[in-house]
Amino acid sequence: MAAPAPGFAPFKGLLFFEEAYTDLFFGRETLTAHLADRVASLSLDMSTRLLAVVGASGSGKSSLVRAGLVIALKHAGWVVHVFTPGSNPLRALEMQLDPNPSSTESDCVLILVDQFEEMFTLCRVEPERVLFIEKLLSLSQEPSQKIIVVIAL
Repeated sequence: MAAPAPGFAPFKGLLFFEEAYTDLFFGRETLTAHLADRVASLSLDMSTRLLAVVGASGSGKSSLVRAGLVIALKHAGWVVHVFTPGSNPLRALEMQLDPNPSSTESDCVLILVDQFEEMFTLCRVEPERVLFIEKLLSLSQEPSQKIIVVIAL
């Protein structure tokens, strides 16, 4: 029997599904809808707009939030910012923020910090970690905007 011809492999192995692969991300529609509903409900509650998606390594958190949640919210008209903290999480966050916040006042905004654990594993500067967390909390509590912060770790 001949080996199959090279082609596009729909399986990502341990790599996560990104927005570009949303058509291949299936089987988690119910979980995606539940998560999107939960995030949307946070936009109505001014007291708590921070949500953590937590699970074991390799369980599919990044795929769920990137190819599931992000797509669902974009289809609902949300402004979405996705990033990983890296070694300089504060700079990574600032690169995502709109310098003109008034342009998104009527929109719901999702700030998705995927691989949140990088803040502890790659960032070696404790004061930066503290400032990063304080900035995320501040954004999630800003009463003049509907900013939801989701962290995945």
